[in-house]
Amino acid sequence: MKQLLKIGAITGLIGGSLFILFILILFWAGEDPLGDAKSGEFFVIMVVFVGLYFLYRYQLTFRQGFLMGNMATLVIVVMSVLFLYLFLGNKSNQVLDKHVKKRISMVENSPNNKKRIENANKQGKDGKKELANLIANLKSRKHSEWLSFVIQRELISKLVLGLIISLLLSVVLRKYRPKEPAPTE
Repeated sequence: MKQLLKIGAITGLIGGSLFILFILILFWAGEDPLGDAKSGEFFVIMVVFVGLYFLYRYQLTFRQGFLMGNMATLVIVVMSVLFLYLFLGNKSNQVLDKHVKKRISMVENSPNNKKRIENANKQGKDGKKELANLIANLKSRKHSEWLSFVIQRELISKLVLGLIISLLLSVVLRKYRPKEPAPTE
């Protein structure tokens, strides 16, 4: 059992390190590390989990594989959240500010604004005023509020992704134990 937790933790350290490297590469390349390019982190995490499970395929029961995968997920989540908190929490770092400005401009220029206004008007509210209040609310948020939003989103997405991948790979690559011997002819 301790060996499984140790392997899961080491795999998590590798996965967390690859995630940090991925974010830094995006940052150095001039991309928004929190934007659309960040969706590539799915493949980084997937490679780590697939590598882990293929090293131990058909050797572990479902519980053992799921435990090992969850340990790796936990370490990856802790590393990524701590890194993002330190990286984005720095006031001199403009990454979060650029991301916030991009998000606000997306809301301001969204093609769905007409639908938002129409839906609010149908509910008996002033749609244009509601949209203006939403944009004003987004603009008035502090740096720390945006930081906590990004961290919370990161935490939830990585936990869910890790649990789903652990579950699927534990089911597919588990040790097969037939209940009855195979028929011989």
